Amino acid sequence: MQHQPPRGGTGQSAAAFSFEAKVENEESLVDAMLASLARSALAPDAWDHLHEAAHRDDRLSEVAFAFESVAQGKRLRTAQPAIAAEFLYQAGRFFGDVFGDEVGAVAYLERALALAPGHAPAFAKLDELLTKQKQTKKLAEICSAAAQHRPRGEQVPLLRRAAELLTESGGLEDKVIELLQSILRLEPADEDARLRLDALYVRANRFRDVVRLNEQALSAEPPPSDDARRALLARIVELYADRLQEPERALPHVEQLLALDPAHEGARKVAQKLVVIKGLAGRAAAALATACEAYGTPEDVVRYLTLELDGTRGPKRATLFGRLGRLKSERLGDEAGAFDAFEQALAIDASDDDLRTRYGALAAKLARHADAAKTLARVLATVRDPAVKAKTSAQLGDMLLRGGEVKRAKATLAGVLASPDAQPDAVLLAANALREIHERDKDTRSLCDVLERIVGVEPDDERRTRVDEELAETAARLKETPRAIAAYERLLSTPARGRALEALVALTMWTIAFKLIISL
Repeated sequence: MQHQPPRGGTGQSAAAFSFEAKVENEESLVDAMLASLARSALAPDAWDHLHEAAHRDDRLSEVAFAFESVAQGKRLRTAQPAIAAEFLYQAGRFFGDVFGDEVGAVAYLERALALAPGHAPAFAKLDELLTKQKQTKKLAEICSAAAQHRPRGEQVPLLRRAAELLTESGGLEDKVIELLQSILRLEPADEDARLRLDALYVRANRFRDVVRLNEQALSAEPPPSDDARRALLARIVELYADRLQEPERALPHVEQLLALDPAHEGARKVAQKLVVIKGLAGRAAAALATACEAYGTPEDVVRYLTLELDGTRGPKRATLFGRLGRLKSERLGDEAGAFDAFEQALAIDASDDDLRTRYGALAAKLARHADAAKTLARVLATVRDPAVKAKTSAQLGDMLLRGGEVKRAKATLAGVLASPDAQPDAVLLAANALREIHERDKDTRSLCDVLERIVGVEPDDERRTRVDEELAETAARLKETPRAIAAYERLLSTPARGRALEALVALTMWTIAFKLIISL
């Protein structure tokens, strides 16, 4: 006879169930095992021994009935959910693996998961049975439900499995969409889920949802690669332009796409449609101009920059005129057009030193010194920054000099040298122009002063050496011995060291002789 465990007390020994004798009183036995399980006193292999004994003694039906009875009894209803779920799992194992009733097994396993959704063995066994029975829809529901009770890192595989099962079984596309949406909420960068969801949305004519899906992928973390970003932008542009017939809403994506891929034909076509729409023309033309600079002709860039200017107001126009001027000068050889563009840019914003320098160079090349001087004079009246004001004054003085207005040039340039705010580049430009004036007027004393200023700011060693040589010789002729000696001493560290030493010896001897004569 089957040995039953003692019915009294707690701490029942796990060895109480031996199963050596013939199995009898099956309901009491299974109930006792449940009680022992509730006290954590049941050996882990006790259920396997029960299965073996039932098979050995040909008592499978009786044990099955015992499981049925206990599963409906009071003890199970009052047990902790985890204990009840484990018992129901063991009942499912018995019905599926031993008794051969897979339908009954599924029912027990479903009850187990309802009590303890995270019961992994019950889920695995149910997965096995439903797969075997090809109940794909039911298994998909089980996977979807189980995912809600798993750690975040384990949810996506279950949701993906559920989506695959429903797709395999056909129909229920709305449910598949929900599952794929859940996957993307957990893993925004899941490319496979996004592509499958994209296809389902298209099949359902939900094109706005497709756009939203791709826009979300653009902002996912980690951000997509450049290739993936390009593909996403192209998809959004195509949807807005062709499917939704709303090309104007594609503009922000067109701008980004052309920045990534200037040659993208679809983005170019959409932008070209938008350049004729008021309010969007400026941005569309800007995107096309930038794209054509990388992949297009200079004439195209000029055309789109001009269109962009038509739709642009405020300080940004200065930047656009500057770009237009550089393009005409460097790539089209249109120096007159470049000069006019630079002039318009300076009328808006004169703070760009490179722009003023380019403007002055073109004025010299085109012999339009008077025009440049008028523009710079107007610009000077609007400048507030002292350093910019000094540099602009130096450029104005240079233009006046080239235009033949020497008197005005001299006064303007002298003002730059007297300014405490003048930076070295402004001082150098003004001093070189004044040097030319003083050499023409043969004003050697003023020339020495200017040469000394040039030496102090000239960054090029070779040019600075030549200026020091001229300064030393000129000062010596004027008998300005201290200034000449200082210039020759600076030349000692240059290739002119030999001549400088000879001159210093002569100047020093003359100074000594002069002092002796005075003392006598």
